[in-house]
Amino acid sequence: MSGKWIEVATKANLQNNEHGYQASTNSPIVVTRTCGHIVSVNSKVLEAGISVAFSSDAPATAWADPVNPFVGIQAAVTRRAYDGTDTGQHERISIEKAIELYTKGAQEITRIQGVGQLKPGYHADFIVLEEDILEIPELEIGNTRVLETFMAGQSVFRKVSEKTLVV
Repeated sequence: MSGKWIEVATKANLQNNEHGYQASTNSPIVVTRTCGHIVSVNSKVLEAGISVAFSSDAPATAWADPVNPFVGIQAAVTRRAYDGTDTGQHERISIEKAIELYTKGAQEITRIQGVGQLKPGYHADFIVLEEDILEIPELEIGNTRVLETFMAGQSVFRKVSEKTLVV
């Protein structure tokens, strides 16, 4: 990656996918395949201080479960595509950083006030998961399911059973 690319980049909205390339949707950057691996989020972009948010291209994607952010988190943490293809093990990031890039990172890019973190004065938008994704094996992160969703502190979705949803 050239220094010129870093100078032009101020924000990057990146998708972790299996196709061998990623594209930024919020800036004049296209991140392409370099030296057999996807240009890394952590060693080049994050170290350069560029604001980064993870997202998906759902529904316009061939990714196995395009609306599930946990699949993207798993890909960032393991650097393995959905089919197991190695996308650059040396560029793995921590699960904490991947979660941050889907939440706080997205807020920084969009500049939507009062979201992206749980803290006083914020909207209290959060989810309850079936398991602690910080504790499960990395290759199981993509299977994580949401049990309940809260917006502005109010429950707006609750999974009662495999067949029953309360909205």
